Amino acid sequence: MHHPLSIPRFPNNSRLLNCYLNYGLLILLFFLVGGGFMKQLVGVDITKYVYRLAVLIPGIILLPSLLSTPLKKHLLLPACYLFFGVISTLWSHPSGIHDLGSAFERSLYALSLITIVLYAGNHFGILSKRLIVVSLLVSLPIFSDILHYILFQNDPRLFGFLGSSNPNTAGLIYGICALVCTHLILKRKLSYNWLNYSLLFTGILATTAVYLTGSRACLLSLTLALALLCLIQRQGKVFALATLILSVSGCTALTINATKFKEVDFNTPVKTMYQRPIISNRSALWQEMLSRMNAFDFVYGIGLSSDHAKDRENAEETKYIYPHSLFISSYYYLGAIGITLHLSMFTLIALVSFRDALAGYTLLPSLFAMSLVPTLVDGASIHPYLAYITPHLLIFWFLYSLAAFRSLPIAHYTTNNPHHANICNKP
Repeated sequence: MHHPLSIPRFPNNSRLLNCYLNYGLLILLFFLVGGGFMKQLVGVDITKYVYRLAVLIPGIILLPSLLSTPLKKHLLLPACYLFFGVISTLWSHPSGIHDLGSAFERSLYALSLITIVLYAGNHFGILSKRLIVVSLLVSLPIFSDILHYILFQNDPRLFGFLGSSNPNTAGLIYGICALVCTHLILKRKLSYNWLNYSLLFTGILATTAVYLTGSRACLLSLTLALALLCLIQRQGKVFALATLILSVSGCTALTINATKFKEVDFNTPVKTMYQRPIISNRSALWQEMLSRMNAFDFVYGIGLSSDHAKDRENAEETKYIYPHSLFISSYYYLGAIGITLHLSMFTLIALVSFRDALAGYTLLPSLFAMSLVPTLVDGASIHPYLAYITPHLLIFWFLYSLAAFRSLPIAHYTTNNPHHANICNKP
């Protein structure tokens, strides 16, 4: 029986396994940012293979260990959501039964990620010193993407070189990189040394990339996340750091655009960003998607295989392909049941983020703030069958996993316990 002030432990605590997972997750983080960069070098996109090696296989191996601890309760909501999506393939389309196995397999992707994060929090720090090295390494693909935008891309919004054809998706990747670098600077007590200056450079570079994508949702979310950091820390140095990152990045992005597009005014990109309608576009899209649902669909959803079945039949193309919102997607594909389960998991993330913010912890609240607006107005789904391995999907399941682990009393997270001190420690 576990002591009320002790964290339930996985039975399996192999040093070799811990090392394998630690480096595997860090390599995966790099590939999520620089996968396109690596594809340019080696000619093959191997991100999905890295994910399988670092998350899927060890996650399945560790899953029985998780089911033998009180932490298993945190698998209930995700399992219900994911496997309800699996069986929804049966009513999506007469041929949906052929997608049952693939939907089940990809559901294991999310469950494995939850298992790995819970195990990582239980046995070793995800945010160890090695994450600093990864944060510095990602400056290389981000710089390459900006350079490719300056020299070769004719589109006024940065995207493409990292393998993301959507500037909103690219903006989310860059924003998370900027936020993690800022968090690491705060974690290192804002000291003046070459490592913090290097992290600051990477943060400014990533924020510049966010500006260049023209994604208002990502830029707004990053600004809100940095403002939240200032509110939690309540230090003038933190406010100065956030202001420095946003202002230097904004000026750099405007200078790049003014140099690249000499025929336009200096502030044209800013005007274009804020004059481009988003609410009207999204509301029309959502109305169109919801109008395709009948009375049965409002309860059980249209099913995960509906889009794939249409593709197989070469059905007439429609203006809108997917709902462009994680929440609308849950309702569209899985009905009232799906959105209820989704909102239950979202509520856990929100409540634990609020509690951590009050306690002075910054990582979960700031990542939650960063992901909120982009996932509200973009993204295919949180079900891996529809979204596969995308930033919108992974950030939700990572946040849920982190919130599930952090839902234990904060008194558990003390620097006296080396197993738990690094996963989400102050700031």
